[in-house]
Amino acid sequence: MRFHPEDCWLDLEEFERLIADGTKQKNPESLEHAIALYRGPPFSDIYEDWAIAESERLQSLYVDALEQLAEIYQAQYEFQKAISVWTKVLHAVPWHERAHRELMTLYALSGDRTAALRQYREYCEILRRELNLPPLPETQALYERILRGVSPEPIRVVELPAEMPFVGRERECYFLSNLWQKVCDGTGQALLIGGEVGVGKTRLVEHFLAGEPGFAWAVRLRGAAYADAPPYDPIFQVIREGLKRISHQSLAQLPTLWLSELAQFFSELHERFPNLKPNPPSPQGKSRWFAALTGLFELFSRERPVILFLDDLHWADSATLEYLSYLIAQIKAHRILLIGTYRVEEAQEGSALRTWLDKLPRDFVHTLGLSPLSREEMGSLLNQLFRQYDSAVLETLYAETEGNPLFVIKLVRSLLASGVLQRDPQGTWRLPATEISVPEGLKELVQTSLRRVPRRAHCVLNMAAIAGRSFTLPTLKESLHQPEEALLDRLDDLRSLGLIVEHEGRYQFSHELVRQVVYDELSTDRKRLGHKKIAEALEKLYLDRLDEISGELAQHCERAQLWEKALIYMLRAARRAQRAYAYSEALALAERALALFPKIQARSAARLRKTKLELLDCYTDLFPTIYDIKPSLEKLCAAIVEMIALAQELREKALLCQAYQKRAWIELAADQREAAQQALKEALEISQKLPDRSITARVLYNIGDIHAQLGEYSQALRCFQRTGELWASLGDGHRQAHALKNSAIIQLLLGEYAQAQENLERALSFLQAAADLRGQAAVLNNLGLVFCDLGQWERAHECYERAYALTSEVGDRRGLGVILLNWGTLQIEQGRYREALNYLDRVLRMLGEAGLKGLEVGTLSEKGRAHLGLGELNLALDCSTRAMQVLEAQHGMITQAQRFYFTHYQILQAHGRTAEANKYLQKAHDEVYRIANQITDEALRASFLKNVPINQQILYAWARRERF
Repeated sequence: MRFHPEDCWLDLEEFERLIADGTKQKNPESLEHAIALYRGPPFSDIYEDWAIAESERLQSLYVDALEQLAEIYQAQYEFQKAISVWTKVLHAVPWHERAHRELMTLYALSGDRTAALRQYREYCEILRRELNLPPLPETQALYERILRGVSPEPIRVVELPAEMPFVGRERECYFLSNLWQKVCDGTGQALLIGGEVGVGKTRLVEHFLAGEPGFAWAVRLRGAAYADAPPYDPIFQVIREGLKRISHQSLAQLPTLWLSELAQFFSELHERFPNLKPNPPSPQGKSRWFAALTGLFELFSRERPVILFLDDLHWADSATLEYLSYLIAQIKAHRILLIGTYRVEEAQEGSALRTWLDKLPRDFVHTLGLSPLSREEMGSLLNQLFRQYDSAVLETLYAETEGNPLFVIKLVRSLLASGVLQRDPQGTWRLPATEISVPEGLKELVQTSLRRVPRRAHCVLNMAAIAGRSFTLPTLKESLHQPEEALLDRLDDLRSLGLIVEHEGRYQFSHELVRQVVYDELSTDRKRLGHKKIAEALEKLYLDRLDEISGELAQHCERAQLWEKALIYMLRAARRAQRAYAYSEALALAERALALFPKIQARSAARLRKTKLELLDCYTDLFPTIYDIKPSLEKLCAAIVEMIALAQELREKALLCQAYQKRAWIELAADQREAAQQALKEALEISQKLPDRSITARVLYNIGDIHAQLGEYSQALRCFQRTGELWASLGDGHRQAHALKNSAIIQLLLGEYAQAQENLERALSFLQAAADLRGQAAVLNNLGLVFCDLGQWERAHECYERAYALTSEVGDRRGLGVILLNWGTLQIEQGRYREALNYLDRVLRMLGEAGLKGLEVGTLSEKGRAHLGLGELNLALDCSTRAMQVLEAQHGMITQAQRFYFTHYQILQAHGRTAEANKYLQKAHDEVYRIANQITDEALRASFLKNVPINQQILYAWARRERF
């Protein structure tokens, strides 16, 4: 026997074909045949998600077919047939309000007033029992007319324009125009607009952008924050818009370092520059990342001024707000107008938003507080909506809404839809003399308006709310499995009701409040199933962009209770956030993913052991400095113990080696030095058994770093030298250069200046060959320190100058701060104290920016020295005291502490506070000998004590004190 599919007839296919034909041709016969095929919800005894979704889809098609058939019969005045069809609708959906209202009308038009009134009472009972709601105002109004014996007429709803009229705000628009003029003249501006929900913040900016002369040639970029969005999402939105409008030639002007940083997050850049390689991790990476983002915005603004409009900043993540602080500090030099909006109710005292707003420079960031419309402005709005209206309309609307524009528009739509707001024979719009029922607030008004959504559009509305702030037609089509034409019809229904808007191929709710109300009213199971379908749709549609949308997928999978998928996407999203230096957001994702493991079945958890190991590796990576480790020691210790156990169990030697290195840093933070050294020994032993010698090189580099942190300079030097030899044998000149640079830094601290200079010059040649501008700048900066200690001030100045130019080119703010600090020290050594203060004050202005806190001790201490040189003793003491407070808060984790103790000693001595001064001289002396006693090589110890200028000064002062 052979099966021939073409000989088969499938009722489901025929059902869908007949509905499509009946809808398109307005053919009642096709619709009748389709309805006859429907035998009730299929798969009613199957409780799988696919069965529930398919059953609901088919029932929706069935109800849609009934509605369309009833409309055809009503248009043909075949009332009895229409009554029969609407009755079938109620069998399927008992609370279908339109069906009840149509039946009331049809019964009344047929002369059966009793049946019409009974239908209303039955509906009220269903609503009370099932939903605990009253009927819509238009249903109540229809009942009143029938009760009075007035023949019902269909309510003719006036179509309000999709774009509501804009009124008032003259002062705000004038202010915006002035800011824009300054931008066009070459001075960037930042404006933040605050106001209550619905007051018109977004509408004000949209109107301004649409109507301001000269905007036609500006680059307008728009993004919006939303709850649970990935880090930097509003920034990424505007950048993607900007990348569509900029040429390859213009982009090529950006330094390769910046392009490589940006290409990790924008596939558009990888497509244009396929040979870009990721930048190596760096402690200064966040500065590099921020500089790259800002450099791109500056590039956008070179040919034409740029308007960056960031909406709803009350939902912005901390990484976005941190970057905006950085951007605002740079924006003045570029033709950029940054406009942000936020809800004032989210900026209460103690909130993250309030803290961020309070830290912004008040002399530069402009603010606007938006108030509701005045009575006169509301009158202007109504004049544009209705040419003639009774004064009671204005008074009632103003009393109910208090001038909130969103509330006004929603209430006007509701009153028109219910027929309460009507036009008399003379064309004047009036409200009834009796008191009208108005929902208490915006949320209640939105809930009422949602009940007017046609039944056929409910599935689209619900899925859109589940999808999130914005959605696309392909996503809806893939998740709902409906024809594109039918979906467009449903979207048109929702647009006509003012619930959604379209912008360049994407749809979004007219206001986030509308989406939230729709979402909140869905059942838990409905949300879970919807999130599952959206996740599956996104996976299918964006298979090549899963990393980019990993945060969105993680959220949908978690809410769909797809635990395994959720934690895998959370891991990807956490790694992505980590690459963007959004450590707090990455940490939250990693912790959420780890918390999912108890929800996963034992068999699945065993299969996911490797994933858990990678997740623990990610989690323990998210504390970039030892200062971040300290507050989380207990949790980190537990994570490392589990990571080591898993790595041993899975025989993942490379990750086991990594775990022991991390353990060393944790032990060091807990002041367990012997345990830290033991962990490093374990890591080194494991690495030496691995075929990849680069792992051993990295371990040695980290060991050297820890020895240097502890002041164990001779051990650190040996590690860096061995690291350099390994990289040389592997033919990696770039990494060899960094090992040479670190060896030179230790030699500089030991007073081995000739060797330090030689190694730095070798490193410089390697870095020049690799075109590593940042590395060259770091080497030149350290060469400047060598020459400064040797008293070769002109050569030191030349090195700092070259280092500063290179660092400016790559936009490394932290690097600039370090160079400026060293430059200030050079001026002090030459007795140029005022010039030194200029350099040091520039560093202090940078201290609040990303990753720059580590400069604080050195800068304050050197400022104290400069003021001391000028005889400004009180200022000197103030600066040095602040330096001591920061230093002592770091629990011995700042190198060259003896330098800062000695400066404080000198300043206290100048104040005549000898006893107190001697305590700090003691600390400086002890620190010198703490380090010296750890130097095992006699020659190096002697060099450290005799050749390093600051150590000479400390020992001389100590000897002098002992003598007297």
